Amino acid sequence: MRICYVVSDPRVWTDAPTGQGSHIRMTISGFEQAQVSLLKWIGGEVSEISGRKKLYGEAKKRMPTFVGPILRGVRDLFEIVDDYRSAQRLLQRLKGDDCSFLYERQVPFRQLGYRAAKKVQIPLILEINGPMEEALRHYPSPLRAYAIRLAWKTAQRADGVVVGSKRLKNYLIERGVRADRIVVTYPTVDYEAFSAGAPARAKNDEVIRIGFVGTMLTWHGGDILIRAFQSVVARHGNVELDIIGDGPEGPRWKALAVELGVKDKVKFLGSFSFQEIPRLLSAIDICAIPNATWYGSPTKLFEYGATGKAVIGPMDTPIDEIITHRVNGFLFKKGEVGCLADGLEELVADSSMRQRLGLELQRKLKSEITWAKNIQDILALSRKR
Repeated sequence: MRICYVVSDPRVWTDAPTGQGSHIRMTISGFEQAQVSLLKWIGGEVSEISGRKKLYGEAKKRMPTFVGPILRGVRDLFEIVDDYRSAQRLLQRLKGDDCSFLYERQVPFRQLGYRAAKKVQIPLILEINGPMEEALRHYPSPLRAYAIRLAWKTAQRADGVVVGSKRLKNYLIERGVRADRIVVTYPTVDYEAFSAGAPARAKNDEVIRIGFVGTMLTWHGGDILIRAFQSVVARHGNVELDIIGDGPEGPRWKALAVELGVKDKVKFLGSFSFQEIPRLLSAIDICAIPNATWYGSPTKLFEYGATGKAVIGPMDTPIDEIITHRVNGFLFKKGEVGCLADGLEELVADSSMRQRLGLELQRKLKSEITWAKNIQDILALSRKR
C-alpha cells in the first residue's frame, strides 16, 4: 500500500525538536514499519517562509497600531493563497502516483490535502490534534472565524478523522462528525529508545530529581511546578528540579525561582536535541506534567512513561485516560499548586511507590498503546469509505 502523508504547515519539518516533531516522526515510522510506502509532503521541507515571516515581523514593528488588524489580515490571506498554490503543486505530485488515501495533519487556514484528495478521488484521513477554536484562542486575526469554519467543514467532509484523546472524539461527535469515522490514536514514542538503562549514579548521590521536559510556554505551567517545588524543598532538602527546554517564558520562570528562594535547587538545563532526551530523563526520579489542555494527550506523557519513572499530571485532562491514580501514576487537581505539591512530596518520600507506578505505566504503554496498533486502526478507518 502507498499513501500520501501531508503536514501542510510551512513552519514544521520532520526533525523539529518538539512534541509535534516527535509525533510526525513516529507517525511516519509507524507507517513504514507496517510496510506502507509514503509520498511525504512536509510543509517546512517543500516551502520557504522564513524570509516572509521576517518581513512581516519588521512591518509589524514599524506600522502604527491602528494598521495592525489590516496587517494581520494580509498575513493570513497569504496563508490562504499559499495553501491554494501548494495544493496545485501537491496535485501534480499525486497525478503521477498511486496512493490509496491521503493522510493530512490539520493546520490553521490550510486544507491542501483535502483539495488534492478530492481532485484525484482518493479518501482523506484527517488528523486533528485540537479544536481550531482552541488553537486560535489567542490568535488576533480578522480571519479567525473563517479559519474555524474551514476546519469544521473539512472535518465533517473527511472520510476519516484521527484524534489523540477520547475527550476530543466526543467533542467532534457533538459538533456533527460521525462517530464511526473517528478513531483515537495516542501519540506514542520509541519505547525502546526511552527505556534504555539509566546511567549509574555515584554512591553518594541521594538527591531525588523531579524533571520537566518541554518548551517554556505559559500554558505548560512551569510557574505552577516551581511554586509546588518550593513546598517540597521546605520538607525535603535532598531534592532538585531539572527543567529541560527553553522558550519565551524562560526568564519569568527563572525569576520566579529566585523570588521563591529555590534558585539553587532548580536547574535550567537548556535545550537539547531530541536524541538526547532519553539520556536526560534516565537521571530523573519523578517526571512532572504541571499542566495540560482538556483535549490533547501530551507527547511527554508517553516519553516519561517509557522510562519506567513515576509520572504526575493533572486530572480532568486526557492524561487520566492513560493514568489511573495510584495504580500507574499520580494525579492532582488541575491548576492547584497545593495538590501538586502534596503529590510530589508523597512521591519524593516513597521510593517503592515511585518504582511501582513507573513500571506499571511502562508496562501499560508497551502492551496496550503502540504505533503498530495505531497504524492498523488508521488503515482500517481508510477502508470504511
